[in-house]
Amino acid sequence: MRRWSVVMGCLVGLLGVSWSLAKEPVGVLVEVKGSVQVRRHQSRQWLPAQINLPLYPGDTVRVGHESLAVLWFADGTMRRLKAGSRWTVPQPPAPRPSMWQELWASLRQRFRLTSEQTLNTVAAARTLTLPLKGVTILFPRNSRILSDRPVLDWQPVPKAQGYRITIGLFDRNPPTWETVVERPPLRYPDDAPPLVPGKVYVWRVEAIGVAESDTAWFVVVPPAEARDLRFTLQRLRERVSHPDAYAAIAAEFLESRKCYSDAIRLIWQTVGRSPQNPAVQIALAQLYHLVGLSDEPAPLHPTSEP
Repeated sequence: MRRWSVVMGCLVGLLGVSWSLAKEPVGVLVEVKGSVQVRRHQSRQWLPAQINLPLYPGDTVRVGHESLAVLWFADGTMRRLKAGSRWTVPQPPAPRPSMWQELWASLRQRFRLTSEQTLNTVAAARTLTLPLKGVTILFPRNSRILSDRPVLDWQPVPKAQGYRITIGLFDRNPPTWETVVERPPLRYPDDAPPLVPGKVYVWRVEAIGVAESDTAWFVVVPPAEARDLRFTLQRLRERVSHPDAYAAIAAEFLESRKCYSDAIRLIWQTVGRSPQNPAVQIALAQLYHLVGLSDEPAPLHPTSEP
């Protein structure tokens, strides 16, 4: 029981969730400067506010002299409270199906893991060093991806005289495109055959002169969906200033859309490959497992779009 309490403390530390409160927050504090306090609904006690503190209907936020608070809500709206102001969180309006609601739902889902799932994920997060042996494809790897001109990346090996790259449809031979390069990364060139959204592609990296290779698959997201996903991530980035919070929430959202490789790269670009925050560690460890960068490889040959 004590171990379970410690694990859940790690999971909710980033967002400061209090389990004594309602299970469905309607907003979160994304920026706090100076003296900012929060009084929970039906409480008389004022508590110091902190970034990523969840807010519930009836909570009151008080902003001191020369201070500032910025609140973000599940519908994508933002409220900025100036110095000397006080504001009470209202009941949310009737929900409207939207991508923002999906993002908020995926964020809440991280707190609903079973004890076994949580313990396994935390254990994996303790060893985030990738067990790379030989040539290893890093991006894209066993995932849907947003770009139809992706940057191909892999782990190089010593003494390789170059790398042969081949890309082709899963159910067709020969490969659609082939080239040889000196080193990673490589952007899929504009003059190469277009990658068709929704089709499963298999790509292979062969180290020349070393007899090392790796293979992975990917699927390009349809353009309309890709635009919606990018727009949602942009709005989220504008409203969440803390890098760890943005990395964890955005990666969780991309994972819910099966864009695992983009989620991994987003974490790497935002907080690096060795994040210190437990919530980000857990997200990254789960993503490594989903794409086959952990000890248990993901399937390399899907029969249809994942």
